[in-house]
Amino acid sequence: MKRACEKTNDLEEELITDTLHKLGIPSHYKGFLYIKEIIHLLLNNERTTIKLKDDIYKTIAKKHKTREDNIERNIRYAIETGCGRANYTYHDKVFSNSINPLSYKQSNKEFLITVTDRVRIEMNNELD
Repeated sequence: MKRACEKTNDLEEELITDTLHKLGIPSHYKGFLYIKEIIHLLLNNERTTIKLKDDIYKTIAKKHKTREDNIERNIRYAIETGCGRANYTYHDKVFSNSINPLSYKQSNKEFLITVTDRVRIEMNNELD
């Protein structure tokens, strides 16, 4: 029998992957892996301010032995590719606070925080 913590981690992983697939992010892109890792970090982060370049990109870059600008570029490319492949109904649901979510280009930070919030909401719904 799995412990509650393991179930939560499995659910978190499943929801992140499912959300990114619905948003059209190709899983074979490096950006997909980086986005998943960042969302995991954000879900477990207690801080209210997030510095992508100073904190998160640096952590991911060090782990993967690459540069921060490579992390940023791979994420941006994955997001841009996803916009053309997304389930538009779901994309609209996630980014409905944007002026025109289908043509509006989100920043990496906006994308990551919004998707993290969506995953957090779906996790709470699943755990209730």
